[in-house]
Amino acid sequence: MVDIVLLITSIVFGCLVVLGSIYFLVYFQHPDDKWVAWFPKIVVVAGFSVSCYNIFLLPLDVANQGGQYVATGGIPMNIINLVFFITTVCLAAVMVPFVMFYYEGVDDSDSETDTTSTGGQIVYAFKWIIPTLIVIGIIDYILWAYLAFVNVEYVNLTSTLVDGDKVSLLSCANKACAATKGIDVIQVSPLVSTVAFATLIGWVLFSVFSGVGLVSLPFDLLMEFKHRPKPIKADVYAARKKIIGEQAAILMQAAEDMNAERAGMAKMARSTFNKKARNLRKREAEFKRDVLLLESHYRILEESYKSPGVRILWELFKALVGFVGIFLSFFWVLHICLYMIPPMFGSLSLTSFLNDFFLSVGNIPFVGVALYALFTFWLQLCVIKGTTKLGMRILFITIHPMRIGETMMSSMVFNVGLILFSSLAVAQFSTMAFADYARYTSSQTIFVSMIRNLRELKYCYNILIFVILAFVFLTTIHSIYKPYTRQQAKGKNIAIKF
Repeated sequence: MVDIVLLITSIVFGCLVVLGSIYFLVYFQHPDDKWVAWFPKIVVVAGFSVSCYNIFLLPLDVANQGGQYVATGGIPMNIINLVFFITTVCLAAVMVPFVMFYYEGVDDSDSETDTTSTGGQIVYAFKWIIPTLIVIGIIDYILWAYLAFVNVEYVNLTSTLVDGDKVSLLSCANKACAATKGIDVIQVSPLVSTVAFATLIGWVLFSVFSGVGLVSLPFDLLMEFKHRPKPIKADVYAARKKIIGEQAAILMQAAEDMNAERAGMAKMARSTFNKKARNLRKREAEFKRDVLLLESHYRILEESYKSPGVRILWELFKALVGFVGIFLSFFWVLHICLYMIPPMFGSLSLTSFLNDFFLSVGNIPFVGVALYALFTFWLQLCVIKGTTKLGMRILFITIHPMRIGETMMSSMVFNVGLILFSSLAVAQFSTMAFADYARYTSSQTIFVSMIRNLRELKYCYNILIFVILAFVFLTTIHSIYKPYTRQQAKGKNIAIKF
């Protein structure tokens, strides 16, 4: 029988997640996107909501299971998990690319005088999404046909017929029966294999970006508070504004040069400028990073002179989050080292650590779920932070920063795609990290028993866990070697010295 209280709580919580996603969209969107671009906004809200559901499915699964082998809550979590995971794949692999192609359709023409209509953008999006889906479908089928197998170990017990009155629990111990070990190869369903390969993509993103974000997110929040806008005098304001103006002039000249170069390339045969085009794209990426850096300096300068102290509560909040984040990141790294690493080498975990913590607070209404959400959503924030942090330094990673009231819809959609893929990885990573907490759940069956044990891929997850720790170490060294002020002072074409 279905637990009515658990069901109602889940429905109410699901509605709150949707409302929170809508508020997040409104809070971050650019003024130019107000009351327009409704379809991308629906994709964004759906993406944020489904990503949250993926993470919160585990505590719901735990509550439904009640710590027993047979679920006591009556909710079909196996079906619900698969529905949300497949929905995530559809949003991340179909809807998000379609919207991104739609926005790219604006720049489909090489001529500056040509404009692209809404219909033209839709045609452009379909022109690219259809072959993309065909390729994805073929790859998914090949992976399912050749890699979607799980080796299941079993013990086969055989014995001669004996009197039923003489059978006891010690029969096999007394060598009355023979035990034969074997391995049964089972192919998982296409739906599970699709989720598995999408999760693996999420793992690649998650392992790199979360490793960077676990260090850089709390560090940068504290440094932003330390270097927050402070009151300055008029003469200092004028001098700094002049410096920013000079740097802006340099960037404007660079933009004009790149526009002229691109216009010249449009008149040439495509085969003659591939190398030049790659070089131009590299310089455009460097230019974009310089613009973001200069905009940040200008925004801080304006706040320092015109409204110092107005956002002090926000700055204090960032400092608080950064301080708490230090402990969250430290506990995550410690939990990985103590609980997840030893079994990879055939040993027992040194301690259950966070598992014991969540089990101890799990019976307190809402507290256990809130603390679980705190740890898991911190990982999700670290992924977003890691993308921006690496994007400022590695040119092939596109920057799509999320800024309050200034985020264009194309950047919002890009981040939703990243969050969707990484939410699957976060969900699986949490199920693996909190294996004692997630005992007997459907999430554990799907993510651990099936997906993690895929015959050709099971070692990838162990490697990617070490990738997380490697990037944590490298980011820590980088933060020590290159302080925050030096990171913010110089771009490729500009140098800010106040």
